Amino acid sequence: SDWQRPSIELDGQTYAYPLRAGISSFGAGGSNAHILVEEYVKPAQKQDVKAANQAIFVLSAKSAERLDAQIDSLLSFLNKAETQKEAENEGFLTDLAYTLQVGRDSEAERIAIVAASLEELISGLTLAANGTASDSVLRGSLNGDAQQLEAMLDEQERNDLVDSFISKRNLHGMANAWVSSINVEWQQVKAALYHPHKPGRISLPDTKLFTKRCWI
Repeated sequence: SDWQRPSIELDGQTYAYPLRAGISSFGAGGSNAHILVEEYVKPAQKQDVKAANQAIFVLSAKSAERLDAQIDSLLSFLNKAETQKEAENEGFLTDLAYTLQVGRDSEAERIAIVAASLEELISGLTLAANGTASDSVLRGSLNGDAQQLEAMLDEQERNDLVDSFISKRNLHGMANAWVSSINVEWQQVKAALYHPHKPGRISLPDTKLFTKRCWI
């Protein structure tokens, strides 16, 4: 059975403490090592992205086929019962959007969904999986002429464009620019984009890589 966190009652309140364990290693020559490990306890939850109205959820891949696989994988993850329960916690959507933005490199095939709730995000991913167009589901490819917009702007002009989107809370414009080839430095705009919230990274499904058989 699962280990239960130790708890004590003090002044009428129950306090739970993280699980801790000691690990020892003994060598034949007499040397030994000992470490203490402690369970990770997630920090106090933050306000949900709903307080900021909307957020941009991004996915990208090297090919359209791999991007479709990423969409299906995230959709399956969000529909799991345990994820649905986790989504009830404040801060989940904020952390999800932030993790998708900074946790992976931006590849050529891109999709961005602007949503304010888990239901809206799942709906957008479902539309994307079915190839249905929507104002909140933006898809683009950086192959060919699509990279011209990025090439036409220097770093300052690109930063000014992104700052303009943030100051006006024009997330649809920002999402459209990203799928159209403008590379957004998500880590650098974190404070402005999520203020006053402080998002963190969460565990998400692995990137769906292309499988190729090679016979030698």
